[in-house]
Amino acid sequence: MTESEIIIIFTRYPEPGTTKTRMIPLLGDVGAAELARQMTEHTVKVARSYISDAPGMRNIEIQYTGGNFGGMQAWLGKDLCYVSQVNGNLGDRMSHAVGKAFENGATYVTVIGTDCPGLTERHLRETFESLRQNDSVIGPAGDGGYYLFGIRLHAGIDVIPSIYPDIEWGSKHVLFQTVTHLRDIGLSFCFIERLDDVDRPEDLPVWNRIKRINSTGTPEPVISVIIPVLNEADVIERTIECLDGAHNLEIIVV
Repeated sequence: MTESEIIIIFTRYPEPGTTKTRMIPLLGDVGAAELARQMTEHTVKVARSYISDAPGMRNIEIQYTGGNFGGMQAWLGKDLCYVSQVNGNLGDRMSHAVGKAFENGATYVTVIGTDCPGLTERHLRETFESLRQNDSVIGPAGDGGYYLFGIRLHAGIDVIPSIYPDIEWGSKHVLFQTVTHLRDIGLSFCFIERLDDVDRPEDLPVWNRIKRINSTGTPEPVISVIIPVLNEADVIERTIECLDGAHNLEIIVV
């Protein structure tokens, strides 16, 4: 049997006023929708890059809400599979999408959102490789949730609904509760790199940093500042205040 991988991307059509609503106070309806558009396109680009190495064995499915099939094709291209999300909470929608993917012949399924722009082809490759040895793979997010969830067919279609019950979606408990459920139903799991979400105005530096990397093609250098503390307590606070806001800053207190 030929193994197949599918990446399911959950997103929303970028209609002003309906997407990235927590950004609206800072960016306005149109600006928040534009941010959602750019971040979705970035995520799709990463997924396309990953599947290009094995066409036919790897596929992308867009699970969308808002808009319509024609609008999604016009936006993201006709080469992708588009499925309107079912009703229910995030767990219901993920459970349905993953179950259908297995029913349609997928061996390994990975669900991602579009809120963690730090996601790269490397993370997807690591996920699918890890699914050869683990029932599931989780990409933790900085807010207590996760930006990626992968599962293999060996875990069984019948266990999918039991992965997501009673999760407090949108809370800081999502990751902990999901891992607890995985343990309860006997599924093995592993973690990949933790990444930060871009949900609120204070998160925008994360997205701006990714955009700079995309435009230059190289990561920004990290600035390391070593602060000796012996008999320097009175100046440490002022020093850190002067450095506050610097990008990619690493402070080492010795």
